[in-house]
Amino acid sequence: MNIQKRRNPRVIVYNVPDALTTENAEAIILAQNPDLKLQEGDIQANYTFKTRRKTTNLVIEVLPHARRQMLHNTIKL
Repeated sequence: MNIQKRRNPRVIVYNVPDALTTENAEAIILAQNPDLKLQEGDIQANYTFKTRRKTTNLVIEVLPHARRQMLHNTIKL
């Protein structure tokens, strides 16, 4: 019997600065949001994309407890 592994939820952070990349996104989010009490490894940046209005959005994969904390608070970037 093969038990499937659950996927971590993904969160879209809208309108991020252009200087934010997938390599430095986790460090910046953790440094600027100490009130969320997130640890290193709770967030993994997947990719960024631009909309037609030239705004940059960031897609991150988070652990379930980190998602609950992020949705109930505002994220500073």
